[in-house]
Amino acid sequence: MILKDQLAKIDQELDSALSSAKVKLVAVSKYAEDEQVIAAYNLGLRIFGENYVLPALRRQERLDLPEAQWHLLGPLQKNKVNKAVGAFEVIQSVHNLELAQLIDKRAGVLGIKQKIFLQINSTGDKSGFCFESVPEALRQIYQLENIELRGFMTMGPHEISQKSETIYQRMRLLKEEMIQTFPLGVFELSMGMSNDYLLAVNHGSTMIRIGRELFSID
Repeated sequence: MILKDQLAKIDQELDSALSSAKVKLVAVSKYAEDEQVIAAYNLGLRIFGENYVLPALRRQERLDLPEAQWHLLGPLQKNKVNKAVGAFEVIQSVHNLELAQLIDKRAGVLGIKQKIFLQINSTGDKSGFCFESVPEALRQIYQLENIELRGFMTMGPHEISQKSETIYQRMRLLKEEMIQTFPLGVFELSMGMSNDYLLAVNHGSTMIRIGRELFSID
């Protein structure tokens, strides 16, 4: 199925989802060819997600897509912070406070505010903040002057199960609870990938990350 048909299929499924909220689609382009990224851009997609800093920067330079927003989805190593800050609209994979502090320091040097998401370790076997640590993490995050917290990101189980539904329900509750305590403003829930994005949307996801389903990557 060609990219245009894939995108139409995803849009139709989102239109029929239980959630009435507008869902943003992040085209996960880490394994896509440049031509596929350009085709997705020409079809109206504007948010692209990459896993690795240096390949992403090279792609940005090669393609020069003026309205594209680039999100970093993969783990950010400390020695790549200086290159990542300012180069990505959002760093979605901030998995601990030390990394947030390094991002804040670099953003201060550049005179910018870097948008970030906190990565939540919702399955217990990945990097990120555990649910219980989030309130204290947010208290410390809000003391940093050069970053802007814009969402939570999580990765569900590889296989859809009752556990997936429980995780996404808990993520939605986490967002609702934190909104009561902190000045979150516009706040995204980045959850749901090619195998489970409809489930995630029906449980409050506002941003889905689609690669394989969009680009027909095996």
